[in-house]
Amino acid sequence: LRRAIVKYSIRSLRDNCLLCWTSEPQPQTRNRTFNCRFLVKPPDDKDETVEEKQQRVSKYESMQICSALLPDRLESGDVSESSDIGPYVMCVARRIPPNEKPITTSIEQFTVRLDTTWKIIAVDNSWLSEAYSKYLNKDLVGTIFKDLCHPLDLNTLTKHLSDTLQTGESTSDVYRLRISPDKFLKVQTKSKFFKASLMNAHEIDFMMATNSII
Repeated sequence: LRRAIVKYSIRSLRDNCLLCWTSEPQPQTRNRTFNCRFLVKPPDDKDETVEEKQQRVSKYESMQICSALLPDRLESGDVSESSDIGPYVMCVARRIPPNEKPITTSIEQFTVRLDTTWKIIAVDNSWLSEAYSKYLNKDLVGTIFKDLCHPLDLNTLTKHLSDTLQTGESTSDVYRLRISPDKFLKVQTKSKFFKASLMNAHEIDFMMATNSII
């Protein structure tokens, strides 16, 4: 498989890993290997309508990242033009093929895209097993996300969604989400708010909410 070697400063790596959720502990070592998901840039389809673009589900590739801490200056003398000062992290990224058995137990996660009324406008369940994906799928599009919450946990979810709109991102406490009339799952949600571009009148503000089944 083709590998890409990318060098970031520690600060830059931290700021660009908003989609790298993992259940692995954070050991204090100079080297680390972990799995995460990278967002795949969608094709630029000029024939696609605005409505189709808004309903488009974000795609992610499962990646394995091997990282190593490097000193302030490489032996080759290659120094970044960035003003950041400090050690660097070198990362080797490898795409994980679908038939490869995970090294560790994967997290059951699904992502929903919400508009500012908290209505579901897209669903990505590619990281769910069949046991959950049969409930959590594109049939939820058009549903108000809060309507799926257990009545006793509604304050928890409402606070999380409001905090996300106000601060840009937030992680919820654990709450219960309904997947069938008599079945609930305990989930924790990490959300990020995206403002529409002022240069494109067809875009809308939205939230990406990644839900981990506890």
